[in-house]
Amino acid sequence: MNETSILVKAEGEDAAVSGADLSSSDAVTSSTNTSMPLVDDPPAPGPAFPTSISNEKAPATDTSATSIYSIYTRKQAVGYLILAAFGCLQMPLADTIYFPSLLNIAVDFNTNLGIVALTIALFMLMVGFASLLWGPAADYFGRKRVLIVSTIGYMVFNVICLLAPSIAVLIVFRGFQGGFVSAYLTVCSTIIADIYPMATRGAALGLFSIPMFVGPIIGPILGGVLGQAKGWRSTFILLIAVAVIFLVLVIFLLPETHHWFALKR
Repeated sequence: MNETSILVKAEGEDAAVSGADLSSSDAVTSSTNTSMPLVDDPPAPGPAFPTSISNEKAPATDTSATSIYSIYTRKQAVGYLILAAFGCLQMPLADTIYFPSLLNIAVDFNTNLGIVALTIALFMLMVGFASLLWGPAADYFGRKRVLIVSTIGYMVFNVICLLAPSIAVLIVFRGFQGGFVSAYLTVCSTIIADIYPMATRGAALGLFSIPMFVGPIIGPILGGVLGQAKGWRSTFILLIAVAVIFLVLVIFLLPETHHWFALKR
């Protein structure tokens, strides 16, 4: 063999080796690409979605449950609202009904207006103090029982004020009168919360509070007429009559509205 053929053969073998190296390198690269998956971009933040959809249905909502407020019909709720407002009227009425007769009281008991004004001051003081007690009592014993007891006590102290032989007796028992009549504002407003849900409670309480603004207007008018016609003691007769009417209505028409007692019925 000559030198030319030897060179050609060597070059052919080198080309074959280079081709084999290239093919093996491609094979390694291909296997690497198939064995190592590409890394995707990280998911955007947000709620996670289920990867599979379940055929199970969500439990149905029980619509048969009855609200505590639904035990009263609309007519009953309005009637109890009127009754509660009537009870609330008695506090400002008892406070202001004998304002026009203060001078007559001072003359009858041979005292001055400053001493007679103590009947008003002690009345309002006891209204504020006793209100702190009637609320817990109504929660423990129930609304109706507290209204009955407070109304009876209010009537008794009205009778004592009617028959008061001295200004000292009138001052003291006017204080007890205020303490017992304050139950109406505390307990009757709680009755509104018992029978009206939050969606309509604001409007109901607005109507309930109207007598608190009407009472100071009609109280002196009624007291002035009665005081001129029958004397200042007749104002207590009117208060007793109103309390008797309220007591009868509470006993025969008002159910116990406290939720715990109402659920026991």
